[in-house]
Amino acid sequence: MPGKPELNNNQLKLYNRVQQHIKNNQVVKRTSFISKPLSYISYHINSLFFGSKNTAHEKCVIVTEELTSDLILSSASFQDFTQLVLCLSEDLKEQCHSSGILFLYALLPRLTKHISNKLADSNISSHNLSSIENTLNTVAEGLENSFNPADIACYEEFIDSILNTSNKDILLKEAQQVLETVQALTFHALLIRGIAHAIVNRVIPNQDHKIQVEIEAKTATLLHITAITHTTRESTIRKIDDDFARQHPYQSKLLSITNYFNKHVSDTVSYAYVTAIAAVFITRVYSGYASDRAEQDTQNAVSALGHNITFNHTRNYRPDINYHNNSTVIYAPRHPSEYFPEHEGILNGIPGYLTTAMSTIQLFLTLPNMILSQRKRKFILKALNKYSPTPEEQRNNAALTSVLMFRWFANVIVQPVDCIDSAYKDAFFKWTVFRLFTPSAPLEEPLKIQNIYNCLNRNCYRNQGYSIQLSNTFMYSSAMLATALEYLDAAFGFPYLPLSAALKGTRLASVFIPVLANRHTICYNHRFKKFILVNMLRTASSPVILPCFDQLGDRLRYVSLLTAVDVMLTVNADAVSSRILSEAGAIEQQLVIIEDIVRNAMEHNITSLALLSPTIESRFQQLRNNITISEILERDEEQGQDGANQERAIAVDTGCIEDMALPLPFREQQHIIMAEVYTDDTTAAQLTSYRRNTTECSIIEIDDEEDDINNSLLPSSTLNVSSVSRSSSSMSRQ
Repeated sequence: MPGKPELNNNQLKLYNRVQQHIKNNQVVKRTSFISKPLSYISYHINSLFFGSKNTAHEKCVIVTEELTSDLILSSASFQDFTQLVLCLSEDLKEQCHSSGILFLYALLPRLTKHISNKLADSNISSHNLSSIENTLNTVAEGLENSFNPADIACYEEFIDSILNTSNKDILLKEAQQVLETVQALTFHALLIRGIAHAIVNRVIPNQDHKIQVEIEAKTATLLHITAITHTTRESTIRKIDDDFARQHPYQSKLLSITNYFNKHVSDTVSYAYVTAIAAVFITRVYSGYASDRAEQDTQNAVSALGHNITFNHTRNYRPDINYHNNSTVIYAPRHPSEYFPEHEGILNGIPGYLTTAMSTIQLFLTLPNMILSQRKRKFILKALNKYSPTPEEQRNNAALTSVLMFRWFANVIVQPVDCIDSAYKDAFFKWTVFRLFTPSAPLEEPLKIQNIYNCLNRNCYRNQGYSIQLSNTFMYSSAMLATALEYLDAAFGFPYLPLSAALKGTRLASVFIPVLANRHTICYNHRFKKFILVNMLRTASSPVILPCFDQLGDRLRYVSLLTAVDVMLTVNADAVSSRILSEAGAIEQQLVIIEDIVRNAMEHNITSLALLSPTIESRFQQLRNNITISEILERDEEQGQDGANQERAIAVDTGCIEDMALPLPFREQQHIIMAEVYTDDTTAAQLTSYRRNTTECSIIEIDDEEDDINNSLLPSSTLNVSSVSRSSSSMSRQ
């Protein structure tokens, strides 16, 4: 990457993820179903059901939101973000050069200097670099006239002196090109898009540009403040996590185990389970070949002797043989696989026990993440004083927890009882657990969807305050109706299979209907879409698998295969859903920590400082690298002399110096001499500053000198930020 800074492994991973986000979020051109069927279907699904606008503005905001999430999930430091911004700025420069966007890019340095001048005129520039986070969280004065990146009027004010009839056409063309590109909204990308919005809005007025500028600026501000507050976020969450682990040790331990299992072990166990089930199924199917041949040979031989023989097939082994006249009745299983374990003993059932144990472990460790993550989220939000649910939300949260716990218990308990051959067991599960799976879906699925959407979009500025709206009356009515139909169907012995399948299909409808009802108000989010699709896949299997359990309940070999398919769909869907919920919770909780900082920065017009922070940090690192070791050692010596002189001066003032502490000629004039020494040494220390080879420490000059492109059309930006004091003459005014 010529011209780009070197990146370490973490920074390179972050950079590659940004490039992948940009690649995955390109504007899709409308195609026909015949030429590109997958793209056609995906485009219409995203547009119709998931709120995708398919505009470059939306894609830029989505990429920036994903980058914000990546910073949180990867625990990237502010230095990592600074290096990333430098690389993305180089990408922007190369992209503008290759696309011929030269005049518009040439305006970036002037706008950057314009913004820095506005900041320099305020007292905010007197703060030191280490207090940027505190500055963003305070009410600063004198910022009324500062540049506001979220206000299109500020960009229009900047271009009014530039835009004229001679350059209007070329600037408009380049502006439209910029607004059609997709990029992460770092400082320079945000500014060039803001200029482009202002130019297009001046030539072709449209209210959408004002809204888009505001959304883009707020999203970029959230990104930069997230990077700045890395240490604050991490330390706060760590402290709250420790409190949760101390107050709820068992829940915390189980949550850690389930998180680890879903991330690192679940896939491996799933593959092993599928392999084991396939091996057991094949063995069961072909294990009766020899006994079938023996049964046929016996029947043929006895029939040849003029006797009738009947094999009474039953799952219960009976060693007796009934003789009646010329007939013989032998009790034998229909197939050796129809009872498991067989009468010989427990060892014969080990294959079934192993697969059952694997399925039980998977089901036991996938779903608790959904249950416990809600409790931990509530704990963290309460600790941050950000939890204020309405009574309806509290009831919905309790209902969601209840149905999730029921499904967790039911899925787990059903697995080991399959090894028990009992008519009482079959009857119990037929009239309890199996009848309640379907009615629980109209409660579980909509509440999960509402929860994950609100969690993902709490800090999404595209959302405009909308949330998933549900009808509690409709949900509970559907659940009660499904319960009545389930018991009615079972009472009549499942007479009509299509009707039973349609009843199980209400689980799929429970996922689809909330999305369909809110399709006009939801915002596109990749994690939300993935969450919906995996749950649709899980519930779509219900119309096929659940009726088969009722129809094939006494044929164990096929029941085991159906169980494997059901477990795989359930486990994988729940594992993916748990990972998404875990990520969404981590993102929301860390963004909640900085909500007040972000709100304060926006309300008091300090967002420019946040956006400039990576540039300031980059220049500071450059200045830091210019200091030689000898200068640092010299400064240490000067500081040591200053400290010694101060101690001696204090001692003189208090009269605590013994006469013998001074050379003999000076003992009688100790106070005068010591004052002179203290004054002279301090002056010398001030004059021999170790910063002789750098700019004055009171002013940090940010001058990014870049190679000129096309006759200096692309000069670099110049930014002056004062950390202690700054005179107005030290910076040229725009």
